[in-house]
Amino acid sequence: MTDSAPALRPGTGTVAALFLLCILIRLPFWFPSTIDWDESTFILMGQELLDGRLPYVELWDNKPPLAFAAFTVFIALHPSIVAVRVAGALCVFLSALLTYSVARRIGNATAAALAVVGGTSVAARAGREAIRDVGRLASRQRNATLG
Repeated sequence: MTDSAPALRPGTGTVAALFLLCILIRLPFWFPSTIDWDESTFILMGQELLDGRLPYVELWDNKPPLAFAAFTVFIALHPSIVAVRVAGALCVFLSALLTYSVARRIGNATAAALAVVGGTSVAARAGREAIRDVGRLASRQRNATLG
């Protein structure tokens, strides 16, 4: 690598900024006492794995088995909603780090930062909005069918 080639590995400052971004984006979801359907599925699948059951036998979700691994580890260390939410924040952070690294290889640092901000923002909103959208679509479908 020559001196003029950009550093493709994120530096400490970039990693710290990504971590802070993920914490800030996930912060509103730490405090509600209610658990959404996706979060409860991760808890159930994590507990099933801890109980020695195989994934996709008694419980099923359309995610790869390693998606439940972080939640299983955190539930084993500290069985609480806080642990599940820490695991969720960790997964978002690792996704942001991977997104930044891939986008940085394709484009420049600004494009990579925008990809991360956009991706993590969409992911944070998607969980809450998806539940509302399914309800709206079901209501529209019911109204169209009935009348």
